[in-house]
Amino acid sequence: MFSELVQRGTGSGLEAGESPVEDHGLTCDEWGYGLVESSLAHAAMIAHHQAQYYADIAALLAVFSDDRDLVAAEIAAAHRLTRRAAETEVDFAIDLARFPEVHSLLDEGRIGLREARVIIEGVRALPDDTAFDLVSRILPEAPRLTTGQLRSRIHKLRLTLTPRETAEERKAGLEERRLVVDANPDGTANLHLFNIDPSVAMAIRDRVGYLARRAKTTHDPRTADQVRADVACDLLLRSDGAGRRATVHLVVDLATLAALSEAQQVKLSYNEQ
Repeated sequence: MFSELVQRGTGSGLEAGESPVEDHGLTCDEWGYGLVESSLAHAAMIAHHQAQYYADIAALLAVFSDDRDLVAAEIAAAHRLTRRAAETEVDFAIDLARFPEVHSLLDEGRIGLREARVIIEGVRALPDDTAFDLVSRILPEAPRLTTGQLRSRIHKLRLTLTPRETAEERKAGLEERRLVVDANPDGTANLHLFNIDPSVAMAIRDRVGYLARRAKTTHDPRTADQVRADVACDLLLRSDGAGRRATVHLVVDLATLAALSEAQQVKLSYNEQ
């Protein structure tokens, strides 16, 4: 019964006003369980097609004599990707071809693309012998783990199997530390710190959390997340990093302030103390 309904669109293809529970004798639990099973089947199908997509890119590399730039240009044009995004896709296809066991799990739908990326990112920088050994250890349990659990398991294995390489990779990662600002569709922005020392990141989180708890009062309408965001912004704007306080001045002419003029005259200035 349920499989027939799934073929009609997993519920969305039912006639207007038709209820799978009332009109087909299914309980809510049965229908819900069926939908969960259907979602798993569709997820496995998606993983299969993603594996085939990356296999096609790897085959394209063979056709074009391993010319990565040419293949990236073709993928960018065909899929309307930026050059950088296309290069990322090509590099991941190369990585999957390097680890056929990971590709096979993805192709079979036993892991998803997110899990495959975590595994690849965890072993990409390792020599082949070490990387293959680590992959062979992690793959049997990969289908049962979340991405967070996978990442933690791989990190622990690396600390045991390749302590020197792991330390060197961490040092190289710190060299890539950077601050990035990007925009949201609603006009807000995001501020990111990438590749910083984990102890520094945790210290920043704890410091912001401590100050936010002190700043939050019973009558403060802001949520805890909003208070933490405001505290972090305040901390960054109060100092230039050399112990000097920085102030942003907002200058508004009287006509604008009194709403007597539609031509807004606003000036911003930055001052260090």
